[in-house]
Amino acid sequence: MLREPVVRRGGVDQSPPDLGQTVATDAVVSSVPPRKAGAASAVAETAFELSAAMGIAILGSIVSLVYRAGMALPAEVDPLQREAVTDSLASATAALPPDSPVLDAARHAFTEAMQTTSLIAAAITLAAAVVAWRTIPSTVAAERTPASPVQDARTGRPSDRLVQSEVRPAAPSPSSSTGDSRRGSERVHD
Repeated sequence: MLREPVVRRGGVDQSPPDLGQTVATDAVVSSVPPRKAGAASAVAETAFELSAAMGIAILGSIVSLVYRAGMALPAEVDPLQREAVTDSLASATAALPPDSPVLDAARHAFTEAMQTTSLIAAAITLAAAVVAWRTIPSTVAAERTPASPVQDARTGRPSDRLVQSEVRPAAPSPSSSTGDSRRGSERVHD
């Protein structure tokens, strides 16, 4: 049973399970021979952990950069408060009174930083989806092989006829009633 994520100790409990990782790991493991499934699973898990850590580090740095760049503090702000405000929103909240206009500016800068970083993350995700869509072969394409020349049995050279191969179990073709004895997965095209 799936349940909503629960906030705990400053983090998010990953419940429901990360379905994206489950599907990706299944795709990786199913694409290798069974004897290499353990290694493939380990590589998929390592890639997930590394990309999660790198994503947090890079996107967190962008949030901090945009937050600090968006802070326009008046000159009369106390140097200790200035340091707290430019450090983080949490530090600003602890150092300033709740009705402070400087705290409002810090909240606004943080909101803009989060929005900007979310747009960057969305663009990266969209680019990754396009790359995956273009580079991962579909099952339909994998089931068909391109047409190839038929070898002439008498001369041993390719003829002008083409054979289209498909991966499917051998079964009688509908034309078998007309005397065509070909079975299975090859169709000859003139």
